[in-house]
Amino acid sequence: SMRWGLRMPMRGMRQTRNRSRVTPAGGRWPGARMRCFFGLRAACCAAFFFDLMRLGCLGRFTGAERIMVPSAAAMPMQTTPSVFAAQVLMIRPAAFGYNPETAASNGFQAPQRGGEDAASAALREFDAMVDGLTGAGVGVLVWEDDLDPPRPDAVFPNNWLSTHTNGRVYLYPMATVSRRLEVRRDHVANLSRRYRVAEVVDWTGHAGRGQALEGTGSLVIDARRRRVFACRSSRTDPALVHAWAAAEGHEAVLFDAFDGAGRPIYHTNVICCVGEGFAACGLALVPAAQRE
Repeated sequence: SMRWGLRMPMRGMRQTRNRSRVTPAGGRWPGARMRCFFGLRAACCAAFFFDLMRLGCLGRFTGAERIMVPSAAAMPMQTTPSVFAAQVLMIRPAAFGYNPETAASNGFQAPQRGGEDAASAALREFDAMVDGLTGAGVGVLVWEDDLDPPRPDAVFPNNWLSTHTNGRVYLYPMATVSRRLEVRRDHVANLSRRYRVAEVVDWTGHAGRGQALEGTGSLVIDARRRRVFACRSSRTDPALVHAWAAAEGHEAVLFDAFDGAGRPIYHTNVICCVGEGFAACGLALVPAAQRE
């Protein structure tokens, strides 16, 4: 049978979720879960998921953060426990745009020519996404990016940060210098104030040794079966995948995937996705010998 393909729910692609359970500092929310999410739209799609249904605030501003919690009427009824969280953290980009440094390994990225500038389009789409998610019953916690320094990919925080059920928070080594600027320890401190974080595992130093592992872009996690899937690329170092799998008690499944020009797919979650009761993978991009 297919080892990692469509027959089993796996975590991934543009909806990558990394299961985590943490308890709010000073609060009693048993079973609160925090997960990573990646996807929806190119300009406004990276986020962290928090199961904070009891947050009890709507449109509240706290410094550089904004909390949008849907009304009870908008929240979908759940008859069975879901692996998906009910609230999402998104970083509103201050300088979204073409990044020539990351474009070297991302064959889907291209300079914009004409039309609305990318930064304005990203903000418009981001705000529309916040409204759409809130209207669909998903709570949204928005953190504002800033311009000093410019971070064109700041909207994708799942690449540098992940959270886990054991209380660990991982900080990941980014492949390019421009993306290493996204690592915001002030955001991690904010999480620590909201939740009981047991340990911060800082792997950012591996970047200086030429190793990269870009969070749940690189790692597609099947928490139920304790497997982690990773597509080899310049942004996903196999040795770090195995180290992560060993640390979290998962089986590492590595494979290759290539775009139409023969370039390695830069992130695993670009070709894999998971939903409620279904999963999908772009197996046509994976060599036939590695599909089983």
